[in-house]
Amino acid sequence: MEETVAAITAFLKGFARKGLPIMLLIVLGVSLEWLLLTNSSPLAVVAAITGPLPTPSVHYQRPAFQTGIVFPQWGEQAYGKTDHNFAFGLGEIQQQTAAHWVEITVNLAQAAPDATDVGSVSYTPTPQSIYEGIMRAHKMGYKVFIVPLISVGQNIWSGYIHFGSLADAQTWFANYWRAYAPYIAAAQRAHADQVAIGTELTMLEQEPAALWNTLIAKAHALYHGRLTYDMNWSTLDAPSPDWMRNPALAAIGVSEYLSLAPKREHIAPALLPGLWRSIVRRRLDLLALRVGKPVLISEIAYRNSADATFYPFKDTTPAPHDPIEQAAAYDAALQNVIADPLIEGIYFWGWSVPTFEPNWLPAAQTLHHWYTSPLA
Repeated sequence: MEETVAAITAFLKGFARKGLPIMLLIVLGVSLEWLLLTNSSPLAVVAAITGPLPTPSVHYQRPAFQTGIVFPQWGEQAYGKTDHNFAFGLGEIQQQTAAHWVEITVNLAQAAPDATDVGSVSYTPTPQSIYEGIMRAHKMGYKVFIVPLISVGQNIWSGYIHFGSLADAQTWFANYWRAYAPYIAAAQRAHADQVAIGTELTMLEQEPAALWNTLIAKAHALYHGRLTYDMNWSTLDAPSPDWMRNPALAAIGVSEYLSLAPKREHIAPALLPGLWRSIVRRRLDLLALRVGKPVLISEIAYRNSADATFYPFKDTTPAPHDPIEQAAAYDAALQNVIADPLIEGIYFWGWSVPTFEPNWLPAAQTLHHWYTSPLA
């Protein structure tokens, strides 16, 4: 007690020497006496009067690591000035996850896997809306990754797009460029930070390298930032086509949906980091070594379900909700990628997307933990 009183007395004398008004000293003395009676320490008393100390700056070991969220929107005005959901969601993402990167998707469409026409539909945002969305995200401090998605017919995966002749493949590439080029131009105009030239076009990846290299060259001439191509997890163990080594591609993205569970079951959280390392990280590292450039997890998702790690690409499941299992799967992925110099970023699908959404769940807290970690 005597030491505490001495500390308080010295504190008041210090203020008196600075010539503070006597009334302020009285107020301080009364406040200190009250805090003393409540068992507060002298340091707590000083903090109560002077306010919190400045937050120490964090030294990030990987400042360029892309801490991302995929935030898809649909409709002609998606992401634009009138899309209030996008603006609200950006604020939520910032508050709940501290993500520095947001992935904006552009939905194009074609009628069938062998159709050569590619274009806009009712749910495709306009290039102007994409431009406005990039500007809005930048204004909030985000970096922006633009990614094209192609819807095929009635829920057919874009990986099945293929053609029986070189002429049809050439026509498709020309039409695809015609449809997507205005969005790449919008990305350049708004100074987007990264653009993918394609996503999960698995069967098309085997078309002649000249078609892909021409597409890359056109994109590189129009957009002067970082370019990627986002492949699907299903071909991680296959030989990589030569065009993926094109130096104009800064990285190869991967839609990562490998199962960690052999069947529809709950996996103990303590086992997940090791499973993720042996099943996923090993394959991603081998891909990076094959193509001679870093890889980027351009899309990854885990459901809010007890079987979150089984067929994670499925958006429906009979399993009950299990936000703890979802958060554990997030944690396993982040433990592995943030420590891996061959992996330069990760984007979780998808904010406000049912079944997968981490909004207001433990998964968002896990993101915040890792995305603010000095390891990132």
